[in-house]
Amino acid sequence: MRNKKSIIILLLVMLLGTIMQAQNLVPNPSFEEYTLCPVGPDDLDYTVSWYSPNGSSSDYFNSCSPNPNFSVPNNWWGFQNARTGIGYSGIIVYHILMSNYREYARCQLNQPLIASKHYCVEFYVNLGDSSKYTISSIGAYFSIENNISTTGGVLNYQPQVENFDTLFLSDKQNWMKISGCFIAIGGEEYLTIGNFKNDSIIDTLSTTSFGSFEGQYEAYYYIDDVSVIEDTTIGLNNLNKNQILIYPNPCQNNFTINNLTEYEIDTIFLFDTIGNLLKEYSLNHDANSYNVESLQNGFFILKIILKNKSIINYQLIINH
Repeated sequence: MRNKKSIIILLLVMLLGTIMQAQNLVPNPSFEEYTLCPVGPDDLDYTVSWYSPNGSSSDYFNSCSPNPNFSVPNNWWGFQNARTGIGYSGIIVYHILMSNYREYARCQLNQPLIASKHYCVEFYVNLGDSSKYTISSIGAYFSIENNISTTGGVLNYQPQVENFDTLFLSDKQNWMKISGCFIAIGGEEYLTIGNFKNDSIIDTLSTTSFGSFEGQYEAYYYIDDVSVIEDTTIGLNNLNKNQILIYPNPCQNNFTINNLTEYEIDTIFLFDTIGNLLKEYSLNHDANSYNVESLQNGFFILKIILKNKSIINYQLIINH
């Protein structure tokens, strides 16, 4: 009897551990909780936990809205049922008449990300019926600081997870999943969703536009069901971060990456700590050595993208 009871307790502990490991770190992930029902544009702040980080008019839709333009499923941008519940958010990611105008949705995670832990991100988007344009460049960016802008312009950061450039998000009927996994630097506490690329480097496609007059000029997407979950089971296709070694770190003029070919590394980028791209390295399978002589001393983020589109982030210190 004692052994049976011990087994049951062990199974319960394992189950509890699995549930805790699978905890979604995103508060109000399907935009169901709100302080007020939306009544017009720029009401994302009416949701619990979500807001605009750049002074633009990010929107909130809920079936409780007294304004039919911001209700669910019918609203100003078309017809779309919520993927979960009765609410979702909406943002302009491209506007032909307003250069580099962007809207974003940001929240503070339930807890900061832990260094070297592997996290998987997933959220769903749907192109508004009235949108004439569609793009591919929608991603999720994790930051340590809650940097706020009031310009309504592009947030020039490099998202840890981003939709493939060749896959246009053009479905106006079904919810489209954007997902990916990465290893945290540590301390990332804010999640921002949107388009982080300037107009000059994004591709657009024209779609059949109908509905609101405004839709003729923009790409507008609904957002629902956002999740950030620590993955403690499989890692990056069984790739342990420690198996790719960056050395020396701190480095002076060069750093080296081991096992470059074995782990099918596709691209190597170097960013500063606010997400500005500084270097894109061509793979050097012979020496595996990369130069940083032109950079100032400080902390940098080395982003290694594998051929399976998984992402590994390293903190690189340069000290000449």
